[in-house]
Amino acid sequence: MRLFLDFGAISSDTGVSGAAYGLLLGAGQQPTVEYLPASGRREALRRLTGQEQTPVLVTAAGDVISGLHGILAYIERTQ
Repeated sequence: MRLFLDFGAISSDTGVSGAAYGLLLGAGQQPTVEYLPASGRREALRRLTGQEQTPVLVTAAGDVISGLHGILAYIERTQ
């Protein structure tokens, strides 16, 4: 499981990236975090999702889930 976050998201849990990380940890998940710069150099994320916004979760099954609401729905489905 990989979680794409904005660089510095963990130092601030007020943004959506930090919130997504916190929700996954609270659900007992241990994602590998890949930090992305605030702008530019997000080609891998664009290839996965067609856009550059974080957070994005890639599950062990290879499912790609974008956004905080999508990640929350994933957590609810898998609990």
